[in-house]
Amino acid sequence: MKLFQLVRCEFIKNFSVKRLIITLIVLFLCCFGLIKFEEFYGGGGSSSEGLSINQFNQSYQNAKKKYADVDPVVIDGLFNSYEKVQPIYEKTYSMIQDTTEDAWQKGCLQSYAFYVTQYEALKQVKNNYQNPIIEKYLTKEKIEGDEYYGITISIDHYYFPALKRFYSKPVEEIEKELIFLEENISLLEEAIQKNAYYLSEQFAYRYLNFCAEKRDESINRSEAERYQYIITNQIMDKDDFRAINARQYQSLFYAGDRYEIPTLEDYNKGLVNMTFNNYEASKRYYQIMAKEDLKQKKIIKYSMDHELKHDLYLKGDGVDNFYLTSKNFMNLGLHLGLVIMFLSAIYHAGIVAKEHDKGTVKFLLTKPIKREKILLSKILYLILDTYLLWLLGTLIMFFIVGFYSGFGDLFTAKLIVSHGEVVEINYWLWYFKELLICGIPICCFQVVLFSLSTITLSTSLTASIISILTVFSFMIWFLISQLGLTFLSFLCYTPIPYLDYWMVRYNSRYYLESIVRENLFSNYGIIIGLVVAFICTLVTIFIYKKRDIKN
Repeated sequence: MKLFQLVRCEFIKNFSVKRLIITLIVLFLCCFGLIKFEEFYGGGGSSSEGLSINQFNQSYQNAKKKYADVDPVVIDGLFNSYEKVQPIYEKTYSMIQDTTEDAWQKGCLQSYAFYVTQYEALKQVKNNYQNPIIEKYLTKEKIEGDEYYGITISIDHYYFPALKRFYSKPVEEIEKELIFLEENISLLEEAIQKNAYYLSEQFAYRYLNFCAEKRDESINRSEAERYQYIITNQIMDKDDFRAINARQYQSLFYAGDRYEIPTLEDYNKGLVNMTFNNYEASKRYYQIMAKEDLKQKKIIKYSMDHELKHDLYLKGDGVDNFYLTSKNFMNLGLHLGLVIMFLSAIYHAGIVAKEHDKGTVKFLLTKPIKREKILLSKILYLILDTYLLWLLGTLIMFFIVGFYSGFGDLFTAKLIVSHGEVVEINYWLWYFKELLICGIPICCFQVVLFSLSTITLSTSLTASIISILTVFSFMIWFLISQLGLTFLSFLCYTPIPYLDYWMVRYNSRYYLESIVRENLFSNYGIIIGLVVAFICTLVTIFIYKKRDIKN
Protein backbone atom coordinates (compact mmCIF):
# COMPACT_ATOMS: atom_id res chain seq x y z
CA MET A 1 0.00 0.00 0.00
CA LYS A 2 1.46 3.35 -1.02
CA LEU A 3 2.27 6.03 1.51
CA PHE A 4 -0.26 8.52 0.15
CA GLN A 5 -3.03 5.90 0.46
CA LEU A 6 -2.20 5.49 4.14
CA VAL A 7 -2.32 9.28 4.55
CA ARG A 8 -5.69 9.32 2.78
CA CYS A 9 -6.95 6.65 5.16
CA GLU A 10 -5.85 8.81 8.12
CA PHE A 11 -7.89 11.75 6.81
CA ILE A 12 -10.97 9.56 6.29
CA LYS A 13 -10.55 7.94 9.71
CA ASN A 14 -10.16 11.21 11.57
CA PHE A 15 -12.84 13.22 9.76
CA SER A 16 -16.23 13.82 11.32
CA VAL A 17 -18.89 16.49 10.85
CA LYS A 18 -18.96 17.14 14.61
CA ARG A 19 -15.20 17.77 14.68
CA LEU A 20 -15.46 20.08 11.66
CA ILE A 21 -18.22 22.14 13.31
CA ILE A 22 -16.24 22.44 16.56
CA THR A 23 -13.13 23.46 14.59
CA LEU A 24 -15.04 26.12 12.65
CA ILE A 25 -16.52 27.57 15.85
CA VAL A 26 -13.17 27.65 17.67
CA LEU A 27 -11.33 29.22 14.71
CA PHE A 28 -14.09 31.79 14.22
CA LEU A 29 -14.03 32.83 17.88
CA CYS A 30 -10.23 33.01 17.92
CA CYS A 31 -10.07 35.06 14.70
CA PHE A 32 -12.71 37.46 15.94
CA GLY A 33 -11.02 37.71 19.33
CA LEU A 34 -7.65 38.48 17.74
CA ILE A 35 -9.21 41.25 15.65
CA LYS A 36 -10.94 42.86 18.63
CA PHE A 37 -7.77 42.63 20.71
CA GLU A 38 -5.71 44.25 17.96
CA GLU A 39 -8.29 47.00 17.55
CA PHE A 40 -8.32 47.66 21.29
CA TYR A 41 -4.58 47.44 21.91
CA GLY A 42 -3.06 48.40 18.58
CA GLY A 43 -5.44 51.07 17.32
CA GLY A 44 -4.43 54.68 17.13
CA GLY A 45 -7.75 56.25 18.01
CA SER A 46 -7.80 58.29 21.16
CA SER A 47 -10.60 59.84 23.11
CA SER A 48 -11.09 63.20 24.67
CA GLU A 49 -13.73 65.03 26.64
CA GLY A 50 -16.63 66.33 24.63
CA LEU A 51 -16.85 70.02 23.91
CA SER A 52 -19.44 72.08 25.77
CA ILE A 53 -20.58 75.42 24.38
CA ASN A 54 -22.46 76.05 27.61
CA GLN A 55 -19.28 75.66 29.63
CA PHE A 56 -17.49 78.10 27.34
CA ASN A 57 -20.26 80.69 27.61
CA GLN A 58 -20.37 80.21 31.36
CA SER A 59 -16.64 80.83 31.61
CA TYR A 60 -17.13 84.04 29.61
CA GLN A 61 -19.82 85.25 32.02
CA ASN A 62 -17.67 84.30 35.00
CA ALA A 63 -14.77 86.29 33.54
CA LYS A 64 -16.99 89.35 33.13
CA LYS A 65 -18.00 89.19 36.79
CA LYS A 66 -14.55 88.30 38.09
CA TYR A 67 -12.73 91.08 36.24
CA ALA A 68 -15.46 93.72 36.20
CA ASP A 69 -13.46 96.09 38.39
CA VAL A 70 -10.11 95.56 36.66
CA ASP A 71 -8.78 98.52 34.68
CA PRO A 72 -9.53 98.26 30.91
CA VAL A 73 -5.82 98.83 30.27
CA VAL A 74 -5.30 95.34 31.68
CA ILE A 75 -8.45 93.47 30.84
CA ASP A 76 -9.82 94.64 27.47
CA GLY A 77 -7.70 92.14 25.53
CA LEU A 78 -9.21 89.27 27.50
CA PHE A 79 -12.79 90.22 26.60
CA ASN A 80 -11.78 90.81 22.98
CA SER A 81 -10.36 87.28 22.92
CA TYR A 82 -13.62 85.76 24.18
CA GLU A 83 -15.64 87.70 21.61
CA LYS A 84 -13.43 86.66 18.70
CA VAL A 85 -13.29 83.00 19.69
CA GLN A 86 -16.97 82.56 20.59
CA PRO A 87 -18.49 82.49 17.04
CA ILE A 88 -15.74 80.18 15.78
CA TYR A 89 -16.28 77.99 18.83
CA GLU A 90 -20.02 77.76 18.15
CA LYS A 91 -19.44 76.89 14.49
CA THR A 92 -16.96 74.14 15.38
CA TYR A 93 -19.22 72.79 18.11
CA SER A 94 -22.18 72.56 15.74
CA MET A 95 -19.96 70.74 13.22
CA ILE A 96 -18.46 68.04 15.43
CA GLN A 97 -21.09 68.03 18.19
CA ASP A 98 -20.37 66.51 21.60
CA THR A 99 -18.09 63.84 20.20
CA THR A 100 -15.92 61.68 22.45
CA GLU A 101 -13.53 60.92 19.59
CA ASP A 102 -10.41 62.96 19.21
CA ALA A 103 -11.23 65.42 16.43
CA TRP A 104 -8.51 67.49 14.77
CA GLN A 105 -10.96 70.39 14.68
CA LYS A 106 -10.87 70.51 18.46
CA GLY A 107 -7.09 70.81 18.44
CA CYS A 108 -7.33 73.47 15.75
CA LEU A 109 -9.89 75.36 17.84
CA GLN A 110 -7.60 75.19 20.85
CA SER A 111 -4.77 76.59 18.75
CA TYR A 112 -7.05 79.33 17.40
CA ALA A 113 -8.16 80.32 20.91
CA PHE A 114 -4.57 80.25 22.15
CA TYR A 115 -3.11 82.38 19.36
CA VAL A 116 -6.01 84.83 19.28
CA THR A 117 -5.46 85.35 23.00
CA GLN A 118 -1.71 85.78 22.42
CA TYR A 119 -2.50 88.35 19.75
CA GLU A 120 -4.86 90.31 22.00
CA ALA A 121 -2.35 90.20 24.86
CA LEU A 122 0.37 91.47 22.51
CA LYS A 123 -1.85 94.25 21.25
CA GLN A 124 -2.78 95.22 24.81
CA VAL A 125 0.89 95.44 25.78
CA LYS A 126 1.80 97.42 22.65
CA ASN A 127 -1.05 99.93 23.06
CA ASN A 128 -0.15 100.38 26.72
CA TYR A 129 3.58 99.83 26.48
CA GLN A 130 5.20 99.63 29.94
CA ASN A 131 2.07 101.07 31.52
CA PRO A 132 2.56 100.84 35.31
CA ILE A 133 -1.08 99.80 35.76
CA ILE A 134 -0.36 96.52 33.96
CA GLU A 135 2.83 95.98 35.93
CA LYS A 136 1.04 96.68 39.21
CA TYR A 137 -1.73 94.18 38.38
CA LEU A 138 0.72 91.48 37.29
CA THR A 139 2.77 92.00 40.46
CA LYS A 140 -0.26 91.95 42.73
CA GLU A 141 -1.95 88.91 41.17
CA LYS A 142 -0.41 85.47 41.21
CA ILE A 143 0.04 84.65 37.52
CA GLU A 144 0.94 81.02 36.82
CA GLY A 145 3.38 80.06 34.07
CA ASP A 146 2.17 79.43 30.53
CA GLU A 147 -0.20 76.47 30.54
CA TYR A 148 -2.03 75.02 27.56
CA TYR A 149 -5.53 74.39 28.88
CA GLY A 150 -8.36 72.84 26.92
CA ILE A 151 -10.83 75.16 25.23
CA THR A 152 -13.47 74.29 27.81
CA ILE A 153 -11.37 76.14 30.41
CA SER A 154 -11.57 79.93 30.53
CA ILE A 155 -9.36 81.92 28.20
CA ASP A 156 -7.84 83.88 31.07
CA HIS A 157 -5.56 80.86 31.56
CA TYR A 158 -4.07 81.84 28.19
CA TYR A 159 -4.30 85.59 28.52
CA PHE A 160 -2.58 86.53 31.78
CA PRO A 161 0.56 84.39 31.34
CA ALA A 162 0.91 85.91 27.85
CA LEU A 163 0.47 89.41 29.27
CA LYS A 164 3.17 88.73 31.84
CA ARG A 165 5.54 87.20 29.30
CA PHE A 166 5.24 90.01 26.74
CA TYR A 167 5.19 92.95 29.16
CA SER A 168 8.96 93.12 29.48
CA LYS A 169 9.72 92.37 25.81
CA PRO A 170 11.19 95.05 23.52
CA VAL A 171 8.56 96.83 21.46
CA GLU A 172 10.24 95.70 18.20
CA GLU A 173 9.81 92.04 19.17
CA ILE A 174 6.18 92.65 20.14
CA GLU A 175 5.46 94.37 16.81
CA LYS A 176 7.14 91.61 14.84
CA GLU A 177 5.04 88.89 16.48
CA LEU A 178 1.88 90.98 16.15
CA ILE A 179 2.44 91.33 12.42
CA PHE A 180 2.98 87.59 12.04
CA LEU A 181 -0.17 86.65 13.99
CA GLU A 182 -2.24 89.30 12.20
CA GLU A 183 -1.21 87.92 8.81
CA ASN A 184 -1.47 84.22 9.63
CA ILE A 185 -4.03 83.63 12.37
CA SER A 186 -6.78 83.72 9.73
CA LEU A 187 -5.40 80.38 8.48
CA LEU A 188 -6.69 78.68 11.62
CA GLU A 189 -10.10 80.27 11.25
CA GLU A 190 -10.20 79.26 7.58
CA ALA A 191 -9.14 75.71 8.50
CA ILE A 192 -12.13 75.41 10.81
CA GLN A 193 -14.58 77.04 8.40
CA LYS A 194 -13.43 74.94 5.41
CA ASN A 195 -12.83 71.84 7.53
CA ALA A 196 -9.33 71.72 6.00
CA TYR A 197 -6.64 70.12 8.13
CA TYR A 198 -3.76 71.21 5.90
CA LEU A 199 -4.50 74.90 6.60
CA SER A 200 -3.98 74.38 10.33
CA GLU A 201 -0.69 72.62 9.50
CA GLN A 202 0.24 75.52 7.24
CA PHE A 203 -0.15 77.92 10.16
CA ALA A 204 1.89 75.62 12.43
CA TYR A 205 4.65 75.37 9.82
CA ARG A 206 4.82 79.13 9.36
CA TYR A 207 4.91 79.72 13.09
CA LEU A 208 7.62 77.10 13.49
CA ASN A 209 9.75 78.90 10.90
CA PHE A 210 8.99 82.26 12.51
CA CYS A 211 10.19 81.04 15.92
CA ALA A 212 13.26 79.38 14.37
CA GLU A 213 14.20 82.65 12.69
CA LYS A 214 13.91 84.50 16.00
CA ARG A 215 16.30 82.01 17.60
CA ASP A 216 18.50 81.94 14.50
CA GLU A 217 18.05 78.18 14.22
CA SER A 218 16.90 75.75 11.54
CA ILE A 219 13.95 73.41 12.02
CA ASN A 220 14.24 69.63 11.98
CA ARG A 221 14.32 68.25 8.42
CA SER A 222 11.79 65.48 9.06
CA GLU A 223 9.45 67.98 10.71
CA ALA A 224 9.69 70.27 7.70
CA GLU A 225 9.01 67.33 5.36
CA ARG A 226 5.91 66.41 7.33
CA TYR A 227 4.39 69.89 7.06
CA GLN A 228 5.38 70.35 3.42
CA TYR A 229 3.92 66.96 2.51
CA ILE A 230 0.55 67.67 4.15
CA ILE A 231 0.34 71.20 2.76
CA THR A 232 1.42 70.26 -0.77
CA ASN A 233 -1.10 67.42 -0.96
CA GLN A 234 -3.80 69.60 0.64
CA ILE A 235 -4.85 66.80 2.98
CA MET A 236 -8.24 67.72 4.42
CA ASP A 237 -8.42 65.31 7.36
CA LYS A 238 -5.93 64.57 10.13
CA ASP A 239 -6.99 60.90 10.03
CA ASP A 240 -6.16 60.57 6.33
CA PHE A 241 -3.59 57.76 6.12
CA ARG A 242 -1.24 60.05 4.15
CA ALA A 243 -1.19 62.54 7.02
CA ILE A 244 -0.60 59.75 9.51
CA ASN A 245 2.28 58.43 7.40
CA ALA A 246 3.85 61.88 7.48
CA ARG A 247 3.51 62.17 11.26
CA GLN A 248 4.87 58.63 11.76
CA TYR A 249 7.87 59.47 9.60
CA GLN A 250 8.56 62.57 11.66
CA SER A 251 8.12 60.70 14.97
CA LEU A 252 10.60 58.00 13.98
CA PHE A 253 13.18 60.56 12.92
CA TYR A 254 12.69 62.53 16.11
CA ALA A 255 13.72 59.35 17.91
CA GLY A 256 16.38 58.64 15.29
CA ASP A 257 19.23 58.16 17.72
CA ARG A 258 17.33 56.01 20.23
CA TYR A 259 19.18 52.92 18.96
CA GLU A 260 22.58 54.51 18.60
CA ILE A 261 25.22 51.92 19.45
CA PRO A 262 26.15 52.63 23.10
CA THR A 263 29.68 53.07 24.34
CA LEU A 264 31.09 50.97 27.14
CA GLU A 265 31.06 54.08 29.30
CA ASP A 266 27.33 54.61 28.67
CA TYR A 267 26.68 50.98 29.57
CA ASN A 268 28.66 51.24 32.81
CA LYS A 269 26.74 54.39 33.74
CA GLY A 270 23.41 52.63 33.17
CA LEU A 271 22.38 54.98 30.35
CA VAL A 272 21.23 52.18 28.01
CA ASN A 273 18.96 49.14 28.14
CA MET A 274 20.24 47.32 31.24
CA THR A 275 18.26 44.08 30.87
CA PHE A 276 21.34 42.37 29.43
CA ASN A 277 24.07 40.60 31.33
CA ASN A 278 27.00 42.25 29.57
CA TYR A 279 27.99 45.10 27.31
CA GLU A 280 28.34 42.97 24.16
CA ALA A 281 24.75 41.74 24.48
CA SER A 282 23.50 45.29 24.94
CA LYS A 283 25.51 46.40 21.90
CA ARG A 284 24.06 43.58 19.75
CA TYR A 285 20.54 44.55 20.79
CA TYR A 286 21.00 48.16 19.69
CA GLN A 287 22.51 47.03 16.40
CA ILE A 288 19.53 44.78 15.66
CA MET A 289 16.99 47.43 16.68
CA ALA A 290 18.76 50.11 14.59
CA LYS A 291 18.42 47.89 11.50
CA GLU A 292 14.73 47.29 12.18
CA ASP A 293 14.21 50.99 12.78
CA LEU A 294 15.83 51.87 9.46
CA LYS A 295 13.55 49.39 7.66
CA GLN A 296 10.49 51.04 9.19
CA LYS A 297 11.65 54.50 8.14
CA LYS A 298 12.24 53.34 4.56
CA ILE A 299 8.82 51.72 4.32
CA ILE A 300 7.03 54.77 5.72
CA LYS A 301 8.95 57.12 3.40
CA TYR A 302 8.02 54.90 0.46
CA SER A 303 4.39 54.94 1.63
CA MET A 304 4.48 58.74 1.68
CA ASP A 305 6.08 59.06 -1.76
CA HIS A 306 3.65 56.63 -3.40
CA GLU A 307 0.55 57.41 -1.28
CA LEU A 308 0.23 53.85 -0.04
CA LYS A 309 -0.85 52.32 3.26
CA HIS A 310 1.60 50.12 5.12
CA ASP A 311 0.86 47.44 7.71
CA LEU A 312 3.67 48.17 10.15
CA TYR A 313 2.88 47.87 13.82
CA LEU A 314 4.37 50.94 15.53
CA LYS A 315 2.62 51.21 18.87
CA GLY A 316 5.20 51.49 21.63
CA ASP A 317 7.87 52.68 19.18
CA GLY A 318 7.69 56.34 20.13
CA VAL A 319 5.05 56.99 17.47
CA ASP A 320 1.76 58.55 18.55
CA ASN A 321 -0.19 58.20 15.28
CA PHE A 322 -1.59 54.91 14.00
CA TYR A 323 -3.97 53.38 11.57
CA LEU A 324 -4.94 49.75 11.16
CA THR A 325 -5.50 48.42 7.66
CA SER A 326 -7.20 45.19 6.71
CA LYS A 327 -3.70 43.74 6.31
CA ASN A 328 -2.91 44.45 9.97
CA PHE A 329 -5.93 42.38 10.96
CA MET A 330 -5.27 39.70 8.34
CA ASN A 331 -1.69 39.30 9.58
CA LEU A 332 -3.14 38.07 12.85
CA GLY A 333 -3.99 34.85 11.04
CA LEU A 334 -0.30 34.03 11.36
CA HIS A 335 -0.79 33.82 15.14
CA LEU A 336 -3.19 30.87 14.81
CA GLY A 337 -0.44 28.31 15.32
CA LEU A 338 -1.08 28.04 19.06
CA VAL A 339 -4.80 27.48 18.46
CA ILE A 340 -4.06 24.78 15.91
CA MET A 341 -1.64 23.11 18.31
CA PHE A 342 -4.38 23.03 20.96
CA LEU A 343 -6.83 21.50 18.50
CA SER A 344 -4.23 18.89 17.55
CA ALA A 345 -3.63 18.07 21.19
CA ILE A 346 -7.35 17.39 21.55
CA TYR A 347 -7.91 15.63 18.22
CA HIS A 348 -4.67 13.71 17.69
CA ALA A 349 -3.20 12.94 21.10
CA GLY A 350 -4.36 9.38 20.53
CA ILE A 351 -3.21 9.10 16.92
CA VAL A 352 -1.30 5.91 17.79
CA ALA A 353 -2.61 5.16 21.28
CA LYS A 354 -6.21 4.80 20.02
CA GLU A 355 -5.12 2.22 17.46
CA HIS A 356 -4.01 0.07 20.39
CA ASP A 357 -7.02 0.87 22.57
CA LYS A 358 -9.45 -0.13 19.82
CA GLY A 359 -7.36 -3.09 18.62
CA THR A 360 -7.23 -1.76 15.04
CA VAL A 361 -3.44 -1.90 15.16
CA LYS A 362 -3.61 -5.72 14.76
CA PHE A 363 -5.57 -5.40 11.53
CA LEU A 364 -3.18 -2.70 10.29
CA LEU A 365 -0.09 -4.83 10.99
CA THR A 366 -1.51 -7.87 9.16
CA LYS A 367 -1.12 -5.88 5.94
CA PRO A 368 2.19 -6.08 4.10
CA ILE A 369 3.23 -2.66 5.32
CA LYS A 370 6.34 -1.83 7.24
CA ARG A 371 5.81 -0.25 10.65
CA GLU A 372 7.97 2.74 9.78
CA LYS A 373 5.74 3.48 6.77
CA ILE A 374 2.66 3.41 9.02
CA LEU A 375 4.34 5.82 11.41
CA LEU A 376 5.55 8.09 8.63
CA SER A 377 2.06 8.25 7.14
CA LYS A 378 0.72 9.44 10.48
CA ILE A 379 3.42 12.10 10.75
CA LEU A 380 2.70 13.26 7.21
CA TYR A 381 -1.02 13.36 8.02
CA LEU A 382 -0.36 15.53 11.08
CA ILE A 383 1.73 17.96 9.01
CA LEU A 384 -0.85 18.21 6.23
CA ASP A 385 -3.66 18.53 8.75
CA THR A 386 -1.78 21.40 10.44
CA TYR A 387 -1.58 23.40 7.23
CA LEU A 388 -5.14 22.56 6.21
CA LEU A 389 -6.45 23.78 9.57
CA TRP A 390 -4.35 26.92 9.22
CA LEU A 391 -5.67 27.51 5.71
CA LEU A 392 -9.20 27.07 7.05
CA GLY A 393 -8.42 29.62 9.78
CA THR A 394 -7.01 31.95 7.11
CA LEU A 395 -10.20 31.67 5.08
CA ILE A 396 -12.31 32.47 8.15
CA MET A 397 -10.03 35.40 9.03
CA PHE A 398 -10.27 36.68 5.44
CA PHE A 399 -14.06 36.91 5.52
CA ILE A 400 -14.21 38.36 9.04
CA VAL A 401 -11.59 40.99 8.18
CA GLY A 402 -13.26 41.77 4.87
CA PHE A 403 -16.68 42.39 6.40
CA TYR A 404 -15.18 44.12 9.43
CA SER A 405 -12.57 46.36 7.81
CA GLY A 406 -13.05 46.02 4.05
CA PHE A 407 -11.59 43.74 1.39
CA GLY A 408 -9.84 46.46 -0.61
CA ASP A 409 -6.53 46.62 1.30
CA LEU A 410 -6.18 42.84 1.12
CA PHE A 411 -5.57 43.05 -2.62
CA THR A 412 -2.99 45.82 -2.57
CA ALA A 413 0.76 45.32 -2.49
CA LYS A 414 2.77 44.42 0.58
CA LEU A 415 5.78 46.66 1.25
CA ILE A 416 8.99 44.95 2.34
CA VAL A 417 12.67 45.91 2.44
CA SER A 418 14.81 43.72 0.18
CA HIS A 419 18.54 44.34 -0.24
CA GLY A 420 18.16 47.73 1.36
CA GLU A 421 15.36 48.91 -0.95
CA VAL A 422 11.60 48.98 -0.49
CA VAL A 423 9.74 46.78 -2.96
CA GLU A 424 6.06 46.01 -3.56
CA ILE A 425 5.13 42.33 -3.64
CA ASN A 426 1.87 40.43 -3.89
CA TYR A 427 0.37 40.38 -0.40
CA TRP A 428 -1.01 36.87 -0.63
CA LEU A 429 2.24 35.38 -1.91
CA TRP A 430 3.94 37.00 1.06
CA TYR A 431 1.23 35.79 3.47
CA PHE A 432 1.32 32.15 2.38
CA LYS A 433 5.11 32.14 2.39
CA GLU A 434 5.02 33.40 5.99
CA LEU A 435 2.33 30.84 6.86
CA LEU A 436 4.52 28.06 5.47
CA ILE A 437 7.51 29.23 7.53
CA CYS A 438 5.50 29.87 10.71
CA GLY A 439 4.01 26.39 10.39
CA ILE A 440 7.39 24.64 10.58
CA PRO A 441 7.73 24.83 14.41
CA ILE A 442 4.09 23.68 14.74
CA CYS A 443 4.79 20.70 12.49
CA CYS A 444 7.89 19.90 14.54
CA PHE A 445 5.76 19.98 17.66
CA GLN A 446 3.28 17.67 15.95
CA VAL A 447 6.11 15.14 15.65
CA VAL A 448 6.69 15.50 19.41
CA LEU A 449 2.96 14.89 19.96
CA PHE A 450 3.13 11.85 17.70
CA SER A 451 6.17 10.49 19.56
CA LEU A 452 4.49 10.88 22.94
CA SER A 453 1.37 9.12 21.67
CA THR A 454 3.47 6.29 20.22
CA ILE A 455 5.79 5.77 23.19
CA THR A 456 3.33 6.28 26.07
CA LEU A 457 0.28 4.81 24.30
CA SER A 458 -1.73 7.19 26.52
CA THR A 459 -4.08 9.71 24.93
CA SER A 460 -4.74 11.67 28.15
CA LEU A 461 -1.06 11.91 29.11
CA THR A 462 -0.06 13.06 25.61
CA ALA A 463 -2.84 15.67 25.49
CA SER A 464 -1.90 16.99 28.93
CA ILE A 465 1.80 17.34 28.19
CA ILE A 466 1.29 19.00 24.80
CA SER A 467 -1.35 21.39 26.20
CA ILE A 468 0.92 22.47 29.05
CA LEU A 469 3.88 23.02 26.73
CA THR A 470 1.71 24.98 24.29
CA VAL A 471 0.48 27.33 27.01
CA PHE A 472 3.95 27.67 28.46
CA SER A 473 5.45 28.53 25.07
CA PHE A 474 3.31 31.66 24.95
CA MET A 475 4.91 32.97 28.15
CA ILE A 476 8.57 32.11 27.76
CA TRP A 477 9.83 35.10 25.75
CA PHE A 478 8.03 37.49 28.05
CA LEU A 479 9.38 35.81 31.19
CA ILE A 480 12.95 35.83 29.93
CA SER A 481 13.15 39.25 28.25
CA GLN A 482 10.73 41.46 30.15
CA LEU A 483 10.94 39.99 33.65
CA GLY A 484 14.59 39.03 33.41
CA LEU A 485 14.05 35.44 34.59
CA THR A 486 17.39 34.30 33.24
CA PHE A 487 17.18 30.92 34.97
CA LEU A 488 14.62 30.04 32.26
CA SER A 489 17.08 30.86 29.49
CA PHE A 490 17.83 27.21 28.83
CA LEU A 491 14.32 26.89 27.38
CA CYS A 492 15.44 29.00 24.40
CA TYR A 493 17.42 25.94 23.29
CA THR A 494 14.25 23.83 23.08
CA PRO A 495 11.37 24.02 20.56
CA ILE A 496 8.93 25.16 23.27
CA PRO A 497 9.21 28.96 22.86
CA TYR A 498 8.87 28.93 19.07
CA LEU A 499 5.29 27.75 18.61
CA ASP A 500 4.07 31.27 17.84
CA TYR A 501 6.80 31.74 15.27
CA TRP A 502 5.10 34.83 13.86
CA MET A 503 6.39 36.59 16.98
CA VAL A 504 9.87 35.80 15.67
CA ARG A 505 9.09 36.81 12.08
CA TYR A 506 7.36 39.95 13.31
CA ASN A 507 10.49 40.96 15.24
CA SER A 508 8.68 41.18 18.54
CA ARG A 509 10.62 43.15 21.14
CA TYR A 510 10.27 40.18 23.52
CA TYR A 511 11.87 37.91 20.98
CA LEU A 512 14.66 40.32 20.03
CA GLU A 513 15.68 40.87 23.63
CA SER A 514 15.63 37.14 24.27
CA ILE A 515 17.79 36.11 21.31
CA VAL A 516 20.28 38.86 22.13
CA ARG A 517 20.45 37.72 25.74
CA GLU A 518 21.20 34.16 24.61
CA ASN A 519 23.29 35.15 21.57
CA LEU A 520 21.01 33.24 19.21
CA PHE A 521 20.08 34.03 15.60
CA SER A 522 16.64 34.53 14.07
CA ASN A 523 16.25 31.09 12.43
CA TYR A 524 17.44 29.16 15.47
CA GLY A 525 13.89 28.15 16.38
CA ILE A 526 13.32 26.41 13.05
CA ILE A 527 16.66 24.63 13.15
CA ILE A 528 16.24 23.34 16.72
CA GLY A 529 12.67 22.28 15.90
CA LEU A 530 13.73 20.31 12.84
CA VAL A 531 16.58 18.64 14.75
CA VAL A 532 14.24 17.64 17.60
CA ALA A 533 11.62 16.40 15.12
CA PHE A 534 14.21 14.29 13.27
CA ILE A 535 15.53 12.77 16.50
CA CYS A 536 12.01 12.08 17.81
CA THR A 537 11.07 10.36 14.55
CA LEU A 538 14.12 8.09 14.61
CA VAL A 539 13.70 7.22 18.30
CA THR A 540 9.97 6.58 17.86
CA ILE A 541 10.46 4.30 14.86
CA PHE A 542 13.24 2.40 16.63
CA ILE A 543 11.18 1.86 19.81
CA TYR A 544 7.97 0.98 17.96
CA LYS A 545 9.70 -1.55 15.72
CA LYS A 546 10.98 -3.34 18.82
CA ARG A 547 7.61 -3.24 20.57
CA ASP A 548 5.66 -6.47 20.92
CA ILE A 549 2.08 -5.69 19.90
CA LYS A 550 -0.14 -7.61 22.36
CA ASN A 551 -3.38 -5.74 22.18
